[in-house]
Amino acid sequence: MFAPSRSSHGAHVIHPPHPSQSSAAGELQAILAVWEAENDNASFSVKPSLIRLSELIEEATDDFLKQDPDPLDDRHPAKTYPSCILGHLLKVISRYEEFMNKLLVSYLMSRDDIELNIASARLLLNLIPGLDSAVLSEPEGLIPQLYRWAENDATNCYLRAYSFGLLAAALDVTSVASSLKIENSALIPIALRRLKDLFERMEREKQETVEVSEPDKENKEDDVEDNGPFAGIPREIFHSGERPSLSDVGDSYF
Repeated sequence: MFAPSRSSHGAHVIHPPHPSQSSAAGELQAILAVWEAENDNASFSVKPSLIRLSELIEEATDDFLKQDPDPLDDRHPAKTYPSCILGHLLKVISRYEEFMNKLLVSYLMSRDDIELNIASARLLLNLIPGLDSAVLSEPEGLIPQLYRWAENDATNCYLRAYSFGLLAAALDVTSVASSLKIENSALIPIALRRLKDLFERMEREKQETVEVSEPDKENKEDDVEDNGPFAGIPREIFHSGERPSLSDVGDSYF
């Protein structure tokens, strides 16, 4: 089921791993080695492993994006930037086919374990740059489940967001997209409504931040005036509306 990225562009060049790659790859392999030894154990919880794998891939993705890659270049990161840690980690994890198959089927589609669904969707979305998008359409029932999560307002907000991302990757395959026109026509208005809600929420939070910071700004300005060279001089603006006389100002200053 699991397959590497579909692109075959670029010359294959072997580059020695950077020390940071060796460290991250070593931790990734250690996590997967524990998984291989313990995943059949009923008491083994895979969620911490999935979360840590996601963190490693996300850190590597941040480093990769700092290289300012071409957003239209869909080649495997190991081919666009061979020395980048992201491509190295994606290649390492792709060798664990049993883990990848279980991630797609057993973990992502697990029933009655929303935290496992979230951790699995997060990791799978992080791995998309190294995957052939066609693998998302292979597990029976996966794409319909992603639509249900994406459409339902009651779905956990993180799982809902990850579902949108995974659907976007799955629809990158023309044959898949053409077979889901009805589902997409129902999902797009929902997505637009959610974007509108998020924008309005962002604007409210921005306004609340401004309102909270303005009193602090005024207080700081008051402190500067009270402690500056003109400290003690009556101001021209009073609640009574009366201006101090010139003699009053002179007496208070001298």
